[in-house]
Amino acid sequence: MGRKTYDSIPPRLRPLGKRLNVVISRDPDGSVAERVKIDLESKLEREREAAEAKAKQQPQNQAEGRNSGEEPVNAAAVTAVVAPPVKEGSTGAFVERSLEEALRRLDNAAAGEEGVGNIYVIGGAEIYNASLKLGSRSENERTIRIVMTDVEKLDGSGFECDTFFPVDAEELNSGKWRKVSPAEVTGWVGEEVTGEWTEEGDVRVRMVGSCVSIE
Repeated sequence: MGRKTYDSIPPRLRPLGKRLNVVISRDPDGSVAERVKIDLESKLEREREAAEAKAKQQPQNQAEGRNSGEEPVNAAAVTAVVAPPVKEGSTGAFVERSLEEALRRLDNAAAGEEGVGNIYVIGGAEIYNASLKLGSRSENERTIRIVMTDVEKLDGSGFECDTFFPVDAEELNSGKWRKVSPAEVTGWVGEEVTGEWTEEGDVRVRMVGSCVSIE
């Protein structure tokens, strides 16, 4: 993500948890990097405190259950309850000068212990443009995927916008891009995507996906 996109995330949520955040800035070693470092330290401290509170709460809940007259929990069940959860992505963050440098570092992380999986580009406009123009400049063959949320007003009126995604509906239907099924998008994002419209307040939304192979 670009620096402005990073700054648009509510302070308590940044950097985003359980993933490796990459902020692209022309000032990779100055004030931006320092802010990201401080945010990361605060985030990791909050995650540690939350994990400790959760660990303390589990034995208390088990004891309350037994005191309320519930059947005793056998040893096997207790072991299952307190066993460490499946390892989730860890929270991390760093700053790079360009998209290409960020991708090189992520490729190295994917080959190492960090276990980086999919790389998501979340804005802003300059970063979207650079991602879509990688083409032959990319060191590794990459599949470019677009996961887009369609938003429409229920009354049929439009939105006043001054910034637009680089690929419009006409280009998506030009043959360069392949529309994919909701099941395939589900596989990309790791949560169920139906492709159906859902009403939220005065708008309706749906998630759709397209894919192109960069050669």
